[in-house]
Amino acid sequence: MTISIGIINEKTKKASEGRVALTPQIIKSILGRFEGKVDFLVETDSGVSSYNYNEEYKEVGARVVSQDEALGADILLLVNTPDQGIIKSIKKGALVVSFFNSTKNQGIVEELKKENFQAVDINNLPRKLSNAQSMDALTSQSSIAGYKAVITAAAEFSKIFPMLTTAAGTIRPTSVLVLGAGIAGLQAIATAKRLGAAVTAFDVRPEAKEEVLSLGARFLDLFSYISDEEKVILSSINRKQGAGGLARKLTPEELAIQRKATDKAVGSFDILITTAQVPGSSPPEFVSMQGVQNMKSGSVIVDMAASDKGGNIEGSKPNQIVVIKDVKIIGAPDLASEVAAASSALLAKNFMDIALHFIKETEDELVVNIDSEDELAKSMVITLESA
Repeated sequence: MTISIGIINEKTKKASEGRVALTPQIIKSILGRFEGKVDFLVETDSGVSSYNYNEEYKEVGARVVSQDEALGADILLLVNTPDQGIIKSIKKGALVVSFFNSTKNQGIVEELKKENFQAVDINNLPRKLSNAQSMDALTSQSSIAGYKAVITAAAEFSKIFPMLTTAAGTIRPTSVLVLGAGIAGLQAIATAKRLGAAVTAFDVRPEAKEEVLSLGARFLDLFSYISDEEKVILSSINRKQGAGGLARKLTPEELAIQRKATDKAVGSFDILITTAQVPGSSPPEFVSMQGVQNMKSGSVIVDMAASDKGGNIEGSKPNQIVVIKDVKIIGAPDLASEVAAASSALLAKNFMDIALHFIKETEDELVVNIDSEDELAKSMVITLESA
């Protein structure tokens, strides 16, 4: 008996999505390991946007099929949260792996509870577990997005990043400020440094300062922009953090003080990249319209947290460029999809390692196995019961 693993062409549902959940290279490695026990079902043209073509999937032993047939797989791997139509078409009893964001999207959880299958939420991955590192799709995609954020800013900026000395004079390096020094932020810092920019960064987590300095960037001192009373409150932010080492959600008072300070600070920089997101909540707005207007003409902002619920920058719009007094605000929530070939290569390994964790091999077959005592399963699996 074989176990089937399916992927679908997600660009048909989301035009900006270029990634694919499995690449031919990963499929080849798994088929070599479990010869005759795994059947891969790939919807036609699933990988075209990431330069993984139908013939390449066929050559490694996958079957290129219709969407309906792919949705009939025992294990379904999805880059994006499935919509209602997809959910109702999934095979009953299947294991579905995706970024369900179940802590934030209660609507999808209620919808999933109506169907008889198990859902694995990648957002709930316990990232500190050593055996979860190779499954950490959030980290792999954030790293690529942080890189792309800087490249996007450089492409839109009218000056060059590095210092350039010529007989005609010297051009000073571009000044870059990165707000949020998590995975995406640290990659943005490193990329901007490699391009020759003068980089500064800020994060509310106290341990972030050491990480920023280790990359050769300067850590922004927000205290120099606020009153002594406000400094006491802002200090409390730096003593607290959220689950998993991530920044916690700030109180309205803390956020107002930080916004006041950053509004003043951003005026000194050419490029601003914001990465701050809080799991389960709307992104914090760190820079107001006044802060945007404080920036120099020609400056560029890349808001990686831009969404239909707002972003780190007031006035940013997802997948749009908004111009305020000659300052470009780029709402860029899907940067990893813009580097689809690289993103898919990493994502496919993450997805497959998650799937393999829930597959048990016997002498004759492979079976999907959800162990309720397994720490990964307890964190990631949304247990679904028939209504």
